[in-house]
Amino acid sequence: MNRKLKLNLKILKLNDLNKLRSFISKNWKKNHILSKNKKFLIWQYYSSNNLNTAAATIKNKIIGLQMFIPQNHYDAALSKKEISLTIFRCIKSTIPGLSVKIFKFIISKIKPRFVGTTGFSHDMISFHEWQGFKIGLLKHHVAISPFKKKFLIAKIPKNIKKIRLINQTNTYKLIKLNNRNKKFFKNSKIYKNQIPRKSLNFIYKRYVNHISYKYLVYGLSYKKEILSICILRVIKKRNNSVIKIIDYIGKDQFLKKYNNLFVYLLKINSAEYIDFYSYGIKEKFILDAGLINRRKFKGLIIPEYFEPFVKKNINLMYGYINKTNSKVKIFKGDGDRDRPNYLF
Repeated sequence: MNRKLKLNLKILKLNDLNKLRSFISKNWKKNHILSKNKKFLIWQYYSSNNLNTAAATIKNKIIGLQMFIPQNHYDAALSKKEISLTIFRCIKSTIPGLSVKIFKFIISKIKPRFVGTTGFSHDMISFHEWQGFKIGLLKHHVAISPFKKKFLIAKIPKNIKKIRLINQTNTYKLIKLNNRNKKFFKNSKIYKNQIPRKSLNFIYKRYVNHISYKYLVYGLSYKKEILSICILRVIKKRNNSVIKIIDYIGKDQFLKKYNNLFVYLLKINSAEYIDFYSYGIKEKFILDAGLINRRKFKGLIIPEYFEPFVKKNINLMYGYINKTNSKVKIFKGDGDRDRPNYLF
């Protein structure tokens, strides 16, 4: 590199918006939603005059970037030091070690106590290990509908186990979040049980008031106290549908109590399956809820991509650095893993 060309590292501001969109279009994907749709980019990344993007520039031209979403983006009361890394891109053959420089800049600038990421490619595994991330594959479980005889989205081998109702006591109730009962969700202590930390305000801005997607938010209640929260999204493809568990807040053992809800949602939505990518929940409790491990059944295909649709299994990586004593739980809703490729 010419020594006269000075490398600058900075957090992008709102006046860098067009440069950011242009860089994504030229170096990531021409029709990427963040380059095409300014409204969505601002909704997901802009807060306090920052675009939550660490960029390397030379002569005011972006040559590499790492986008991220702090938890306080969705609730100002949450920590700005808990972040999820999202889009990363560097122009090849510019500066050796540029990706490390950008990552180190984020660490020095934000001083995060938690950094998480999902869905990175296999050629980035060594980079994340080098930077101190704990990495692995997200678990992938699925509940196959007992009401469907013909499956057009999934590929279901014969004689595979399908979800069934489990007898539950009437002590616990499942309630759907709305403006009338939200006070019970707000006062819950469950948000302190895991990291990245979430809150009712987070749930409203990230899920309930999402700019494009429609989410279902249910809470497990005992004597009007919310013990756990499960967030789902129905995906429709022509005359068929599937359901995805996007987030879960609360103790592992309460997941079992959602079994009847899962069966009910499969029936009323005529859905083929409910699937769940996760890290941090013991598999026993996922199986107790009626789901099966997708990777243990040969020939079972549970599609992940719908925009556009790809009929194949997808293994999603996870990685994190945790400097707290809280239990790490990572789901599809963290970061930008569950975001549209186009607005509806």
